[in-house]
Amino acid sequence: MNEEESSEFRNKGDQISTMEILRDRKMMFNLLGTGGCWMIYDIVYYGTSLFSPTIVGKIFGSGDNLVKQCWQNIVVQSAGIPALVCGIYVQQRFGTRNLQIAGFLAIAAAFFVLGLLFDPLKDSPGPLFFFYIVLMFMLNWGPNITTFILPAEVYPPKVRSTMNGISAALGKVGAIIGTFIYQPIYDEHGIPVLMVVAGCISLIGAALSFWTIKPSKEHTGEDDTREYNTVSVEDNTDEVGHLRRVVNDQ
Repeated sequence: MNEEESSEFRNKGDQISTMEILRDRKMMFNLLGTGGCWMIYDIVYYGTSLFSPTIVGKIFGSGDNLVKQCWQNIVVQSAGIPALVCGIYVQQRFGTRNLQIAGFLAIAAAFFVLGLLFDPLKDSPGPLFFFYIVLMFMLNWGPNITTFILPAEVYPPKVRSTMNGISAALGKVGAIIGTFIYQPIYDEHGIPVLMVVAGCISLIGAALSFWTIKPSKEHTGEDDTREYNTVSVEDNTDEVGHLRRVVNDQ
């Protein structure tokens, strides 16, 4: 799915309207991979992040003072730093698609483990806190990186900015959904069911990534740069030819 465009777009000029893009089936299929997966990821990421103080409070109980609760949440959120470093390394070695699929699967596994062990380990806050840190690591390790990269890899230059914006907008829709669905599920069923539901949503993200994102033949940043530079040269050549025709007509 790397920078492929339908014959309809190849035959058009530089001016392509948003409605023309949205009517193209290939673009819509690609949007399932970039925007749909971004939306699914933001549902679980923002829902879990905003609900994190409640989850940590359930793990340790309500007896801890405010300062201790703040430090607990700082430790949880700090898991994202090594996760991002590790994710960048994996993306460069194995490619964006593989990292996104593996990331969604790892997130789902972490949600399921935490959900299934929450009640049995409710009197052991240490292990539960460890599993929750692992969950936050996984949330930052895969799709948190790949959802930003995929639109640049997938779409041709003519529509890349537009489709990147639409994909990001779908991600924000997912963030809104995540902030609204966590509390009702928690109030009705508790933390274990909430974690299992989030795990199922993550599995949908893995399946959608596998189905809609085609494997990339090249994974290195150097190769990507060379490919984009080639595209830029072709575009510039077309522009120069157009300017020459204008000058000759005059």
